[in-house]
Amino acid sequence: MNHSQLAKPIAALVMALGAGLAQADSTPVNLDFTGTTGSFSSYLEDGYQLTAATANGLTSTVYTQKVGKTTTVTNVTMLTSGFTFSSATPKGEFRLTSLDLDNQYTNANGNKIFGGTVTLAYTLADGVTGKTALTLDSGLGLQNFSESLGPLLSFTLTAIDTKNKSAPFQVDNITVQSVPQATAVPEPGALALLVAGVGVVATLARRRRA
Repeated sequence: MNHSQLAKPIAALVMALGAGLAQADSTPVNLDFTGTTGSFSSYLEDGYQLTAATANGLTSTVYTQKVGKTTTVTNVTMLTSGFTFSSATPKGEFRLTSLDLDNQYTNANGNKIFGGTVTLAYTLADGVTGKTALTLDSGLGLQNFSESLGPLLSFTLTAIDTKNKSAPFQVDNITVQSVPQATAVPEPGALALLVAGVGVVATLARRRRA
């Protein structure tokens, strides 16, 4: 077998190995809290964790939402005064795609409270931090927010009502997508050197046989 005959299959093999190191994008995960009951200090679903700001600060609640004049939708949401969201995998990175929010609740005086602002504070994978305000209207029903934020290490949600006071709120359908960890793939130049080196070895071996 000559140099070119040996180099071609080796190059193909190395390229295949390099391509195998690249990881495919993950499938989005939707945390909908279905089947959840009780109060929690932390909650785990589909590889992601919510950690409450206070003890037992996450409570599953049956949420009834009116759609139009005649249709009513009932689902399970998480009622909370604040939490931190992260991957259950250490240093796991993810993108936040969307989430549903509402802060409809009854205060200590028996009054219905609506509207307000939920603050989304986040830490990016490179350590940069930031925050954004998600404004809720005064209407009934969960409101969807599309974010496309990441890669993230974590994010925190807290809320204030229309009187600028800390307030509980409902969250549902947190949709995230994990970001595969980068894996080193050989550069084309390095592959060329490897093929050339194999070719030299093959040439020396052929000369010895001669």
